[in-house]
Amino acid sequence: MRCTRSPLMLIALLVLCGIGFRAGPLTGLAWLLAGAGWPLALTAWAREQALAESEARFRILAEAVPSMLYEADATGGNTWANQTWLDYVERRAAEVAGIGWASSMHPDDLREVLPRWQESVRTGKEYVGHQRIRRAADGAWRWHLVRALPVRGADGRIRRWLGAVNDIHDLVEAQAALREQGEQLRLFVDRAPAAIAMFDTAMRYLAVSRRYLRDIAQDQPCDPQSLIGRCHYDAFPEHPARWRDIHRRVLAGETLSAEEDSFQRRDGRTEWVRWEMTPWHRADGTIGGAVVFAEVVTARKQAEAALRASEARLRLATEGANVGTWDVNLLTGEHHVSPEVPALHGRAPHEMTPQNWLEAVHPDDRAAAEAGWRRAMAEATTYEHVYRSAAPHPDGGERWLLGRGRVERDAAGVAVRDAGVLLDVTARVRAEAALRESEARFRAITDAMPQLVWSARPDGTRDYHNRRWQDATGLAPGPLTIETWCAMLHPDDRERVRMHWRHCLVTGEAFEQEYRLHRADGRHCWILGRALPVRDPQSGAITRWFGTCTDISDAVAAREALARSHAELERLVAERTAALTRAAEEREQAEKAMRQREKLAALGQLAGGIAHDFNNILQIISNCATLIARDARGRATGQDDIVGECIGMISDATGRGHGIVRRLLAFARRGELRAGPIDPAALLDDMRQVLTHTLASTVVLRFAVEPGLPVLLADRGQLEAALINLAVNARDAMPEGGTLTILAAVETVGPDAAPPLPLEPGAYVRFTLSDTGTGMDEATLARACEPFFTTKPRGGGTGLGLPMARGFAEQSGGALVIDSAPGQGCTVSLWLPAPGQEVEAAAPPPAAPARAGIAWRVLLVDDEPALLRSLAIGLRQAGFVVATAGDGPAALARLDAGEAVDVLVTDLLMPGISGIALIREAQARRRGLPAILLTGHVDDGVELAMQGAMSATFSLLGKPVGIPDLADRITTLLEARPGPGDRTGAAPPPGSQRA
Repeated sequence: MRCTRSPLMLIALLVLCGIGFRAGPLTGLAWLLAGAGWPLALTAWAREQALAESEARFRILAEAVPSMLYEADATGGNTWANQTWLDYVERRAAEVAGIGWASSMHPDDLREVLPRWQESVRTGKEYVGHQRIRRAADGAWRWHLVRALPVRGADGRIRRWLGAVNDIHDLVEAQAALREQGEQLRLFVDRAPAAIAMFDTAMRYLAVSRRYLRDIAQDQPCDPQSLIGRCHYDAFPEHPARWRDIHRRVLAGETLSAEEDSFQRRDGRTEWVRWEMTPWHRADGTIGGAVVFAEVVTARKQAEAALRASEARLRLATEGANVGTWDVNLLTGEHHVSPEVPALHGRAPHEMTPQNWLEAVHPDDRAAAEAGWRRAMAEATTYEHVYRSAAPHPDGGERWLLGRGRVERDAAGVAVRDAGVLLDVTARVRAEAALRESEARFRAITDAMPQLVWSARPDGTRDYHNRRWQDATGLAPGPLTIETWCAMLHPDDRERVRMHWRHCLVTGEAFEQEYRLHRADGRHCWILGRALPVRDPQSGAITRWFGTCTDISDAVAAREALARSHAELERLVAERTAALTRAAEEREQAEKAMRQREKLAALGQLAGGIAHDFNNILQIISNCATLIARDARGRATGQDDIVGECIGMISDATGRGHGIVRRLLAFARRGELRAGPIDPAALLDDMRQVLTHTLASTVVLRFAVEPGLPVLLADRGQLEAALINLAVNARDAMPEGGTLTILAAVETVGPDAAPPLPLEPGAYVRFTLSDTGTGMDEATLARACEPFFTTKPRGGGTGLGLPMARGFAEQSGGALVIDSAPGQGCTVSLWLPAPGQEVEAAAPPPAAPARAGIAWRVLLVDDEPALLRSLAIGLRQAGFVVATAGDGPAALARLDAGEAVDVLVTDLLMPGISGIALIREAQARRRGLPAILLTGHVDDGVELAMQGAMSATFSLLGKPVGIPDLADRITTLLEARPGPGDRTGAAPPPGSQRA
């Protein structure tokens, strides 16, 4: 009887055979010795003998079967394995006992097998697992199916486990190969570049490619699985009935196809498709369904139609333009020559072939034409040749032809094709000859003219000069750009002539200018230059400029002599006029007295203007004195200190001039303000009446002054202006009325105190202005102290009040704090240090050069060249990197070009754009760029600025200012920024880092 290899049947056989008991012949004897009755003992002994024989038979049978069998005790430890198992893994029985069997298990599988086996031992459930076991014969890891069943006693408890192990490696590999083939087939169908669909005999979809969904089934979802299992006729009910007949024929065994077939889409469009449909067969040879391969060829048909239309248009064009074409296969000799080719050569079609085409060329041009063609054949490139035909033109003259072709090669480099076109260029050749003759006549005429003659392109570049121009300038023939020929003019005339010439190029106006031209002999001669444009008759566009240069040196000399005569005459007239004027002035003295008050007002304005110019002069003198002093200190000559005396005299003169300016400004009520001792209580008492009349009647004004306030050291005018500005701002924030409370108290800041802003330890007087107005939101509060920022309507404020008040406080060693919220009013606190009653004027601080290791970059702007140069030299000696600009546009151009700038120092009054406008534009380009405004003139618009106030990014100084003071103000501004890395005003081009 053969033993089956099935593990389940084998285990069933083991159970049926009674394997699970190991009773031996001594068991019956033990029963007899226990005192049991001998019939019962004999029966038990017989049963034990039968079991022993059954176990022996099982052992023989287990060793004879080819399967690997094993036995385990109730705890899961291996107790026995047949010889087939031991031989497979080449182990002894003792080596596989317990969990010794694990040594033959693949390590990656063992991590999963052990927990699962232990779980089966714990629960008593059947164990089934797939794992790799090492075959000792070849060392290969092979997949096996392992099963184990529990054997229970009469009490239901597990006595042992019986298991079988079968090699399923070939089956696993076959299944994996089948899955791989299936995945490859699915991927091929899904990603195939053609439209593929597979059907069963009921025309249900078995497989669909994405190209099928895109090209054929456009109205279906984009997932191929959406069609699997659906009948084709349900998915596409609109397909014509003829396709059902095609499907029946294919399912009957035919293979059908079509190169071009049309079908109508649901949107009415007609598509063209190339398809083939064939049956597929099952393993038994029966037809299992159909497979269709399709390709949408609508674009190809459209392209072919377009190509045919294009060829037709080309044929019409070549025939209409009398253009000949040829196409020759150099390997087979096949060729196509259009009828125009022989006609252009004056021959009949049969008289001209690719082999004898040279005979149609004029004898004098044959050698050159043949050489050009052979060169193209050798190099496989485009060739072009103009030659005469052997036959004359119909008008009796020579006929000129242009042959343009290209030789193509295959991959091996062999010339395989020659194609090209032939044109009649007789008219062009004759026109070129006529043009050359015309140009020769033009050159002869212009060379004979006494003027310097030239012509220029529409862009102004001169491309022709006659011989007289070359003789006069000494330049060789060749084009001259605008910049090149303008460089030959006198420096005083260059910019004027250049601008006018460019203006004429743009507008088309006639050019006429007088200028001095540098001749080859080194002298300048006066020239009258004229030029007229030549325009295209159709479009009116300028195609060329023709001009002349006439020497007018003699005429200019005569004109200057006449001008001198006129000047003498004008001098006599001026003297007589002056006498008459003096008489008229004497008669007008009475009228002048009546207008004295108006004159005084005008004189006050004039004083401010004079102060501006005079302060600039004093600034230059002061700067130069400082520079000379520095230079003199660096020299020890041992001689009389003449330079020192000069410096002293200059400094004295500067001081006297500054005194004059102060008196002028006092007259104009624009005097400078200086720091001094201030009694805060008296100051507020004086301001009470001023503020009462200044504020609206709807504003209730309250004062609260702490007794015994210490004396302040500050600029009274600046403090009054700051308080008035803050009070006016509070008034504007209460349009319907409200209460403004002004407090003054002493605040002591200790080393560990935490005030609103960092302050040095000490005593401070704190002025607090609180209103009940509309308040400010966070965004407005964040920008409240920015220069020029204002929430008032246009014309209602300059945006300088709060920045100036804050700058004044910080410059005085204090701080300004704003606390506000929408609908809760606003509180502004002004902190000023309180040194006490005894106050001494502080010595002026020494010049503060740029911080060691940091070369600050300063952009200095002033329209006074001497002042600009002296300040630049002084700042450079103080350690700054200085760039200069003569006006506001030049400074903005530097910023737009990306130049790195740490601080902007600018004059107030300049032509074109003022200093305040320049700062506004500069800070719009470089947000947070620090700026210093210098001015020697004070008017209502800049009165607050002239008080020397300073903010985090904006400061003002009155002229004259010493270079050390300016350097100190620059350093203070820059060091007040958030950090050395926060250079918001500096652009980051290469080379902009500090030294």
